[in-house]
Amino acid sequence: MLAPIQTVSDVTLLPERLNLAIARRCFVSCEGCYTHFGRHEPNLKQLLESVTRFLDFGVRDVTISGGVPLTIHNLLHFLDDLRRAGVQSIKLDTVGTHLLDAPPGERIAAAIDGRPSLNSLVKRLDYIGIPLDGWSNATVGWFRSGRPQLYEETIALLDAIDDTAGCQMVIINTVAHAMNLNNLSLVGCEVLRHPAVCHWNIFQFSPTDQVSAQSNTSYCISDQLFLRAEKEWRNNPASDSATLKGITTEFRSVRSRLGQYLLINSDGMAWVPDEHGRTISLGVAYKNEHRILSDWTKTVLRLRALRNSAN
Repeated sequence: MLAPIQTVSDVTLLPERLNLAIARRCFVSCEGCYTHFGRHEPNLKQLLESVTRFLDFGVRDVTISGGVPLTIHNLLHFLDDLRRAGVQSIKLDTVGTHLLDAPPGERIAAAIDGRPSLNSLVKRLDYIGIPLDGWSNATVGWFRSGRPQLYEETIALLDAIDDTAGCQMVIINTVAHAMNLNNLSLVGCEVLRHPAVCHWNIFQFSPTDQVSAQSNTSYCISDQLFLRAEKEWRNNPASDSATLKGITTEFRSVRSRLGQYLLINSDGMAWVPDEHGRTISLGVAYKNEHRILSDWTKTVLRLRALRNSAN
């Protein structure tokens, strides 16, 4: 039985989306991965109850991420349960290459054996987020390792979604870092090629306490360089082509992303990153949803105040 609904008088903000970063395995290894992985497999029943409480407090949209959600047991049933609970928009972030046929030796543990088909997944989602950080296998490998043909696999997946989706539902997520920053237009050209793409996110690399200081240093770019890259894209004719195709493009700096996310890992631990990538733990979300939102609000207001004072 769900706990009684409490007042929301001290919850003055709501996260853009509730990000369930609950997948503990991935098909690739990202040098700058920010995921605060849990120690246990996600309890989907507890998570559903928790999401229902967050819905009572006004949260409407959910992202499933990780790791790769394709490794979650009973993923399709969970997506159906979220929809029945009243989630208005469901987005799933995934490397996703295993939605296509892959050699058995490359599958991850038993969790992937019953992986959903692309069609069964697409029809349950409002958006599917696919990472694309380069324009070749080599340039993608600057940030994501473990799959030497990842660029080709990603393009094949995007082609398959183009043929399956029947609408614009793909969000391309690009991490802009020190090695790819000067050639983002090459990624943009590939983004434009796919009719299923509706949005292109370009994220300024954010340092994180989940990786080494050396990795943070090698990928970091300044605010000024990131702003210059945005101006170069806006002045590129391809930017106008994206608009004509109905593709929105958003350059999202580290500072602009402060306070947009409330993340929950597979253990039910809620957290939010600060401007320097430090993990701010808010405690276990289960049956504590009101307190989590209240603490998240206070944390976000504090982070934004610090950001504004530094400007």
